[in-house]
Amino acid sequence: MPVLKVKDIELEYVEYGSGDRYLLCSQQHHFSLVNYTKDLADKGFHVFNITIRGYGRSTRIKEDLGDTWYDVWAQDTVDFADAMGIDKFFYTGVSHGAGIGWYLG
Repeated sequence: MPVLKVKDIELEYVEYGSGDRYLLCSQQHHFSLVNYTKDLADKGFHVFNITIRGYGRSTRIKEDLGDTWYDVWAQDTVDFADAMGIDKFFYTGVSHGAGIGWYLG
């Protein structure tokens, strides 16, 4: 899986589909057996499954930000989109990813 340098961190991601109808999904793990975003790529979305900071090959966490992690992860998602040249996107996520969605906007 590729890793993208975003500001002072790195974010692991997987890309499915193509085009300019973007769908970003940020969460701890993306399981290939239950990967609805890959199905959405087959329906015309250009999908990026982003592994949030602290998990997978994304930048390791060294500090405890307590309740502010969702702010950080949401900003990481926006920074990822900016680095990829994505101006507008749909967002989805489960578990921590769902919480991140509340902080986007």
